[in-house]
Amino acid sequence: MNINQELLITLIQERPVIWDKTIDDYKNKRLKYDSWKEIFIHFQPTFEDLSGDEKNKFGQMVMKKWTNMKDSWIKYDKKIKESSVMKILIVQSRINQARDTLNGVRRKGLKKKEKMN
Repeated sequence: MNINQELLITLIQERPVIWDKTIDDYKNKRLKYDSWKEIFIHFQPTFEDLSGDEKNKFGQMVMKKWTNMKDSWIKYDKKIKESSVMKILIVQSRINQARDTLNGVRRKGLKKKEKMN
């Protein structure tokens, strides 16, 4: 079964008990299960009619899809942040090199002026 990623994100976003560690209900396993069950039913309207094994397989598939999407996003976000930090460090290094070069040129210019006087 193909799970629409954008819809899955929206459904999870609407249920903070699944993802928001700052709320008290986050630790409530029953509420978390009920929230996931709502999502399962959304994607599989006959979810309640499935056997126990089929419910477990379907639920695991949806949750795995979410976990993979979340982990991919975290990895991507980390790369972007690291890339941005590297760009900043490279620019700072180039600025420092330019400043050192300019300071060296100024020092040489001052030494030449001193020799001329």
